[in-house]
Amino acid sequence: MSSVAATAEKIVMKRFHSPGTVISRFVARRTIMGAAFWATALGAIVASKTIGYADLYTTVQARIKLAAALNNNIGLSALFGTPHKIDTVAGYVVWNTLASTMIVGSIWAFLTATKAFRGEEDSGRWESLLAGQTTAGRAAANALVGLSFSLGVLYIVTATIFISIGKVHTVNYSVQAALFFALTAVSGAVMFMAIGAFTSQLMPTRSRAAGLSAGLFGIFFLLRSAASVTNVHWLLNLSPLGWIENLQPLYGSQPLWLIPIVSLTLIYW
Repeated sequence: MSSVAATAEKIVMKRFHSPGTVISRFVARRTIMGAAFWATALGAIVASKTIGYADLYTTVQARIKLAAALNNNIGLSALFGTPHKIDTVAGYVVWNTLASTMIVGSIWAFLTATKAFRGEEDSGRWESLLAGQTTAGRAAANALVGLSFSLGVLYIVTATIFISIGKVHTVNYSVQAALFFALTAVSGAVMFMAIGAFTSQLMPTRSRAAGLSAGLFGIFFLLRSAASVTNVHWLLNLSPLGWIENLQPLYGSQPLWLIPIVSLTLIYW
């Protein structure tokens, strides 16, 4: 984790070592290690769930029996989403781990974004950075660049771990599938990094910006949960978190759902 983050930071510093990018470098330094840490932690969870399932449920009968028990659990459906093909390694892993990566990644992202903007301003650090030859608009753009590098580290570390998991003989999914799974796993962080940056421009303090981001996350999560436990399945299409679930990595990839995810990110970014 630390070596990947250190390498990424060196690239950032070398490529953007100029006075005009001091804010980008400042934000990248303060957020890259956090991105690498959370990617490693979530990757460890996915590895544990994936390899554990593949080793424990080795027969078709055992997997079908487990799937039957999980399919009828409303509480689990509300938290993890609608089960799809959970009698397979791919289906079970996506259903059991995607919610965790989505929730933790999204919360980390909007807290990081609001800290990079309103948090640094509240602490007075922005004043010294803005004292140079720059404007508030350029400073915000540079901060977004720094946050983008952290998202890049988040994806690289996640993808590396997922590729390694796929090479385990009892799991056995392709590198391409692992890359798409990693992209799906970090999609929540990407969207809520943008949302956190946007709310920071609306609210006067970090706490209010984070609160608004958290409120939006709560609404999106409730819509997704309602779609999973009721007959109103179309609600899934109204929630950004539902779009992530609709990507269906590993077992039935639907990359078209990246379109609303990218669109929302660009709108708020």
